[in-house]
Amino acid sequence: MQGAFPHLFKAREGSRCAQIAARLRDQHVVLQGSVRFDWDEKSKHVIRLQHQADMMSMLLGMLGNLEDVALAFNGAHITPECVVRDDLGSVVFSCSTV
Repeated sequence: MQGAFPHLFKAREGSRCAQIAARLRDQHVVLQGSVRFDWDEKSKHVIRLQHQADMMSMLLGMLGNLEDVALAFNGAHITPECVVRDDLGSVVFSCSTV
């Protein structure tokens, strides 16, 4: 969780983000998802791998409300679809203020 949501775990003590981090810390995570392999008969190789997982439902179940889920994903290194971001653009707000 710390790798996916580092902004939560670096938040100012007592802030809302720190409270969310405390609820996520040391939790066992189970995601529902699927993986699709596209096979090329001619080359006899996998030519595409597509994965899909639902982090949104998992976090909603753990946190209990959409506002906290939104705070968790705002600045996360992973998307709600479980895709690791390669572009870590700017964060709209700082967790030290929430």
